[in-house]
Amino acid sequence: MTSLAFPRLAGVVAAVALATVAGCTITTSTPTTAPVPEGMTNACVGGKLRFAAGFKPTTPVSFVGFRTETTTPRTVVGPGTTEEAAWTAVITDDSVGNPCAGSSDVTACLKRFDSLRVLGDQCAGLPIVPKSFGLGLAEAAAADVAAPGSGAAAPMQPGNCYVEGLLYTRADDIAAIRTIDEARAFFGVIDSPQEALYLVRLSGEGLTCAEGAPAAYRALPEGGYEIQSTAFGRCGGLVSRKILKVTPAGVISVVSQSTFVDCVR
Repeated sequence: MTSLAFPRLAGVVAAVALATVAGCTITTSTPTTAPVPEGMTNACVGGKLRFAAGFKPTTPVSFVGFRTETTTPRTVVGPGTTEEAAWTAVITDDSVGNPCAGSSDVTACLKRFDSLRVLGDQCAGLPIVPKSFGLGLAEAAAADVAAPGSGAAAPMQPGNCYVEGLLYTRADDIAAIRTIDEARAFFGVIDSPQEALYLVRLSGEGLTCAEGAPAAYRALPEGGYEIQSTAFGRCGGLVSRKILKVTPAGVISVVSQSTFVDCVR
């Protein structure tokens, strides 16, 4: 296993500084940047991580891509005060191909594709139904759902959920990839940086396109990839920077890691 030395962080001051930022007191100089290590490539394109175009599934598919699912609580018109979560789904531009292309019954296939929900049947105890189903009164307080990709949390109330799921179609087959094991089975050999990056994201490691601390990668001579993962704390400082190795079999391990103190209350 090889390790990759981190370049010196510019602007790191050795002196202890005291400052109050957003209710936090910074007790040590904390780096806010993680430059792309030498030999690595910035994984972000136009300030975003994009995966689908680099996926090479072990069995070809007609479509693979990401779809956002959002629910908004509403009160059903009629007797009583029944509430439900109105569901909408949008295919993002991080997608390749056409859903259900090559299916023996495209209409039926698309109907199943449209009804597939990564969110499941409930959101915080409320039944999920398509937004176009039935009649409802939208609750004004629930209308302010965080924009996909904004990094902001949706309002904390029952019936308000959001997820971005990976879906694919292959002839008449339709499926969602929910776990890292399902992703490994779908990809087979990990032979593209996008596959390695996506496995890292599914593992729970931080991948960001924040200026000065982007996700990055490099191919290894023996196969597989090294990935830079970064995470920030509640006061905005860099708290973790890792170099992770992803083998051709999709096994993830830590090559090196640096941690920093962000702030204390």
